Amino acid sequence: MIMNEKQFIQDMWDLLCGNTQYITQEQFVKKYRDFFVYADGEERTIHLADDHNEWHINMQKTWTDNSKS
Repeated sequence: MIMNEKQFIQDMWDLLCGNTQYITQEQFVKKYRDFFVYADGEERTIHLADDHNEWHINMQKTWTDNSKS
């Protein structure tokens, strides 16, 4: 099975932005469950793969002080 990368990125963006008129969390899980490999809590990474590619999706928190003196 091959993943449509452009559609996956759009679906992920819509999911993260809460655009439920395009895709809900339940629809996302159902649509991409065959590509899920594992989640690594220490690396904060989700691993997905199809027949030819592997994706490592991670999130990094960056601290910033936006207070104005």
